[in-house]
Amino acid sequence: MSLPIVDNELWQPFMCRADFEFAELAHQAALNKDQTNKMLVLIWQIAEGHTKFTFKSHAEVSKAWDRSATQMTPISYLQTYLSCY
Repeated sequence: MSLPIVDNELWQPFMCRADFEFAELAHQAALNKDQTNKMLVLIWQIAEGHTKFTFKSHAEVSKAWDRSATQMTPISYLQTYLSCY
């Protein structure tokens, strides 16, 4: 009787665990090709120290959107629609 094979590196055949976790998250979020590429560019800009990143939670992202909403000029759908003609 042979022992079962235990794979301690469940992320293989990906190059590393982080690659697998990124690919899994992109898949779960249903990111398309363009979104995935944009996210990778941003990750590399942060990783290489070319840009600052401060968010640590969903709550922080939501608060930033809330702050920006108070600073934006409200535009109704009707105004947008009529400006096209």
